[in-house]
Amino acid sequence: MQKLNRAGITLCFTEAGRGTPPLLFVHGWSCDHTFFRPQFAYFQHAHRVVAVDLRGHGESDKPRQDYTIAAFADDLAWLCGQTGLDRPVVIGHAMGGLIVLELAARYPQVPAAIVTLATPVLLTEAACEPLRPVVAALWTPSYREAQRQMVEQGLFLSTDDAARKAHIVDRMASTPQWVMASAFEHTVAYYRAMPIAACTVPWL
Repeated sequence: MQKLNRAGITLCFTEAGRGTPPLLFVHGWSCDHTFFRPQFAYFQHAHRVVAVDLRGHGESDKPRQDYTIAAFADDLAWLCGQTGLDRPVVIGHAMGGLIVLELAARYPQVPAAIVTLATPVLLTEAACEPLRPVVAALWTPSYREAQRQMVEQGLFLSTDDAARKAHIVDRMASTPQWVMASAFEHTVAYYRAMPIAACTVPWL
């Protein structure tokens, strides 16, 4: 993976291919760039493709700090500038979708368009209510059990491949507590203030 240093924090990414528009893949909560591996491999034959490890995830540094949607978006805008990634289509999965929406709202000159995959939008207060106990549990010593239970019960179908499911659950559970808890807490809070109207680029 390639590495860049932003104010003392190492941010990692991988890239391949040529062609426009470039594509930037942004993984979800407690994931990393490998979760977009099939798409990365497919699109590199016709596009420049970049897949990031967000701050706190994968091979990027994991400082003890708040992990906010806005901070992740700031990192992406900075990364695009540093790598000459000009007007990419930015694709985000789950929490990554919220990040690319924030990117489009605050840095409209950066993305040509955004794509959000499995990203809940326009959630009501009632819909967020069941998530608040999860936030609290992620700050306890039993955080891994709380995370695994939520991921296993809420993010899969009964027909999903068991081995693939186990790999994903284990990979997500390896995220440091201060990252997974803070990122989840700020994600839940973000649902109440998503800048949907501020997104002026095409959005799929």
